[in-house]
Amino acid sequence: MICKAKPALHINFYIFFLFTLFLSNYANSQPDWELARNRNGVLVYTKFYKNEGLKQLKAETTVSGVSLHSFAAVFKDVENTILWADKLKYAKCLKKISPTEYINYFITDIPWPLRRREGIFKINMYQDKNDNALVIESIAFPDFIPESDTAVRILEAKSIWKFTPFGDNNLAVQSIFYADPRGFPPFLVNLFVTDSPLQTMTNLREYVKQEKYKNAKFDFIKD
Repeated sequence: MICKAKPALHINFYIFFLFTLFLSNYANSQPDWELARNRNGVLVYTKFYKNEGLKQLKAETTVSGVSLHSFAAVFKDVENTILWADKLKYAKCLKKISPTEYINYFITDIPWPLRRREGIFKINMYQDKNDNALVIESIAFPDFIPESDTAVRILEAKSIWKFTPFGDNNLAVQSIFYADPRGFPPFLVNLFVTDSPLQTMTNLREYVKQEKYKNAKFDFIKD
């Protein structure tokens, strides 16, 4: 009678094997990031977002001798974002919710005759307890104020900046970004999609080293 239980064990093992094989094939079928640009220590990767026509972006680099506080200070200095963010022409804080939460307004320049794009983003800053990284999350908040007559409102966009300490006074910098610019064919957007993150990351890496950000300190960041 004991031997009669063995077929059930074989069946359960077979089901488990098929299940794990399915998970493996599913994971392998998911699109990986593809390296698109590599210049001056900045890497830019792309992959299609939700299997749609537009691409999501990831940019990575490293910085030495700069603190997490300095990067937080740069992002809090909203009006001066135009000095390092590529193609950004106007930036303003619309509302300060808390020391780590903001609602910001941005205008991005678009070549004539197309209308420029405007975006409203809800910003959240925090320090990851697992790796002490400074994380800055932004998500489109398009209905906060009425749409401008001179710009097209971005309805879907999100970004995550992450600054992770490693080694002796070094930071790994990563930015993941997606936005639907509305009104552009995806193939046209994808032709130039890597230019801005490459330039933005290159600019930010040097901009953050300015003296005015060097001694910044914030209570929500622990060294």
